[in-house]
Amino acid sequence: MNFFSSDLKTNIKQNLKTFSQLKSVYGIDAIYRTGEFEYFSEKSKKLNLEGVPKSRPTLKLSEMYEENTIKDEDILEPIWYSTNIHDSIQYCNRQGKINCETYKYIPYDKSLIKGKKLLFLDLTGKKIGDKYILNVPLIKQIYNYILEKWRGTILDDNTNGLIGDNDVIINNEEKYMCVDNPCQNTFSINEIINAYGYNDGTRDSEHYIDKFFTIELFHLIRDLGIEEELNCVFMGYFESNILSRDTYLPAELAMPYKCAINKNYMYFDGLEVKDLRLVKKRKLTGGKKIKTKIKTKIKTKIKTKIKTKIKKNKTKKV
Repeated sequence: MNFFSSDLKTNIKQNLKTFSQLKSVYGIDAIYRTGEFEYFSEKSKKLNLEGVPKSRPTLKLSEMYEENTIKDEDILEPIWYSTNIHDSIQYCNRQGKINCETYKYIPYDKSLIKGKKLLFLDLTGKKIGDKYILNVPLIKQIYNYILEKWRGTILDDNTNGLIGDNDVIINNEEKYMCVDNPCQNTFSINEIINAYGYNDGTRDSEHYIDKFFTIELFHLIRDLGIEEELNCVFMGYFESNILSRDTYLPAELAMPYKCAINKNYMYFDGLEVKDLRLVKKRKLTGGKKIKTKIKTKIKTKIKTKIKTKIKKNKTKKV
């Protein structure tokens, strides 16, 4: 069944940006990821892309989610990044963990191999003061698609059964649905849509809902065929500092697992924090620069020797 609204695809395409464009608009220069090193992928480490988590079974809903409890890996599982190193470190600070490491990455604008554009969906909307709200028209379109797609799994608390075709889904606290598979976390529709600002563009983040929304968004992009149409790679979503019910949620970037493990999509800038302490990094110098420095040193030594010999000869003549 086709759940796409007429202008959903157009609106998504209009809000796709390269990392350089995000840098220009929002003043970010890199992305950071913090985690416990015991959960990092050794395979990615060998490819010189450290800090990537191990693959894990997906919690995504399926058409027959009540029966489908054996879950496989999903290359569209989201991996979250911060755009500020201190926000990233808070992941471990809040949970009282100490065996953590923070790594820095800089996404490219084009893939190093095939030269395809690498594009992020910018969910950021209007600026209010020095913060932002989400792009409400775009968020509404995405949510309408998601809730219509899973209409058959939404429970009506009044009837203790699934909602009917004519029932109103939005803004009804008595309607609920599972956000994972197998069903372990159930939320009201209001809680689900408030997580990404359906009504006013502010965030009311909840881990399980955030993951549900993001997985559905990533699969939506795939199903729309945007990558094929634009000959690009979809790198995930970005949102700047978004106002929330309490204060605000720091800027974040969510990336599909398949992109997070691809060294052709991001420059790996190394370890930044280990055990909550900043690491002093040695600047890496490219091969050409090293050769240039060596040549310069050799030339300088030769010139110095020649000058010394000339001075000595002049002295002898005198």
